[in-house]
Amino acid sequence: MFVGLFALILIAIGFAVSIVQVQAAVAAYTGGESIWSRSQLSAVIYLDRYARSGDPLDLEQARSWLSIPLSDRKARLAMEGESLDAEAARAGLIGGRNHPDDVDGMIWLVRNLSDIDAFQKAIVAWQQTDPGLLELVAIGDALEMNWSVAQPDLTQIALLRQQLTAANDGLQIFSLQFREAMGNAARWAADVLSIVSIIFLLFLAFMAWQISARLTRSVRRSAQNFRAIFEQAAVGIAQINSEGNVLDVNETLSKILGYSKPQLLVMRYKDLLHPEDWESGRLQQQEVMSGNTNSYTFQQRLMNSSGGSLWARLTVSIGHYQKTRTTNYIVVLEDVSESYRMSKELNYQANHDELTGLINRRAFERHLKHVVSQAQTEHGAHALCFVDLDQFKIVNDTSGHLAGDELLRQVAAIARHSLRESDVLARLGGDEFGIILRNLTMDAAAGITEKLRAALEDMVFTWEGRSHSVSCSIGVVPITNKDKSRLPRLIRLLNEPGRPRHSLYSKYLK
Repeated sequence: MFVGLFALILIAIGFAVSIVQVQAAVAAYTGGESIWSRSQLSAVIYLDRYARSGDPLDLEQARSWLSIPLSDRKARLAMEGESLDAEAARAGLIGGRNHPDDVDGMIWLVRNLSDIDAFQKAIVAWQQTDPGLLELVAIGDALEMNWSVAQPDLTQIALLRQQLTAANDGLQIFSLQFREAMGNAARWAADVLSIVSIIFLLFLAFMAWQISARLTRSVRRSAQNFRAIFEQAAVGIAQINSEGNVLDVNETLSKILGYSKPQLLVMRYKDLLHPEDWESGRLQQQEVMSGNTNSYTFQQRLMNSSGGSLWARLTVSIGHYQKTRTTNYIVVLEDVSESYRMSKELNYQANHDELTGLINRRAFERHLKHVVSQAQTEHGAHALCFVDLDQFKIVNDTSGHLAGDELLRQVAAIARHSLRESDVLARLGGDEFGIILRNLTMDAAAGITEKLRAALEDMVFTWEGRSHSVSCSIGVVPITNKDKSRLPRLIRLLNEPGRPRHSLYSKYLK
């Protein structure tokens, strides 16, 4: 009997240690995913810069960042084989910037728990990133080949940038799926520990006089281990009660926000929120309170100790404590300010002309589709204008491309000043601009375009002592609900390369 009890105690301790190892490994994968996501996004940023600049240093930086998620991929492949290639797995995980002390636990988790549904979903999400990563490698090689020739194919480069954006979007989706799956796996491990602990405690109640001392030490050790995980986690963690008071925080959260732990423990969560984000997450919180979901993830701006703001990704879970009849929230916080800034910068670059700062052809087409649809449903009247500079080639030929670039910038500034705030102005390419005039008659559109034409004719462009007069050709096409057959052709026309500049307008004005 005593041998059985001793064996049971050993099994219980081993199980508790295993749960701690599982949660430590899950925490390591969560931190590793943050590094993976930041590295992948940085690789996309530098590949996009290389596509625009052709600077080999940008390509070198992109490949350096991309090597991190690729190294993680090599580690996973080594762990997924029929026989474990431990050396390759360790090298891959360390190459992925994971801490060497966490590597053994991470390998153990994949080798022993990957068939469990909670962990299998995370592994599948990880596997689904492979095509996207390999596509980034292929895009980098294709861009390098393009920029290695004397005259790069700018059209091909533009297509590669579009592929780059699409690949990045796909990878971000799988990254989020991996993070959510790992969060579910952590909760699953906690639930299993709770259930098994209850069963075990029921048995120990009958045999308490034999094993109470050992049980107390085991529980204390487990609590210390969990506390160590809480304090040493790579992400910020806070416990908040239902009234919004901060009950506990770890060291990482204090570093992210710049407050000391004693300062945070006398604050309310609302004190840390950006004033414009006080209501964000309210609907998700109501879903949790009603029992429809156990947790939710969203992004929110927080205020740090210096008065500045940062973007944070928050995962909020609810915990009910029947003994005290209270409800607390566990908030896991990750600083995503840099990722948010990079994503915003990438989105801006994808929709704006770098030279003039105007929106580009791609964004202009979206505006045009919206206005066309609006004309059909709201019976509004709008106008589509194409503007070509008549003297641009002369400026380029006589004063050089730098002069031509400056002329385009000045023309864009004059056009902005000549239009209304509601109008849409874009550079379509070369010396060609597109304008959408909203909610006006053709007579009013003619007045605005005449104002623009006169402003450009009054302009005298000077470059290195040489002066150039500027004139333009402007074509105006009405956008109404009366001629439905014309509207789809306008959208197709916008993307036709090399269309005639002047005959184009007369063709549609007839």
